[in-house]
Amino acid sequence: MLVDLSRLEREYYAHTPDLDNAAERVSFGTSGHRGSSLRGSFTEAHILAITQAICDYRR
Repeated sequence: MLVDLSRLEREYYAHTPDLDNAAERVSFGTSGHRGSSLRGSFTEAHILAITQAICDYRR
């Protein structure tokens, strides 16, 4: 099954993660990030939060 790239990109920017839903939280495994914007677990909001956390840590 092929991924609908237009939908994937749309969801990446449009979806706001539900902080009460564990499935929509950032999760890293031994091979890196395991999220998808189609499942709400890898969105622009996640990237912004990760970037901010790195900046705060490096201060």
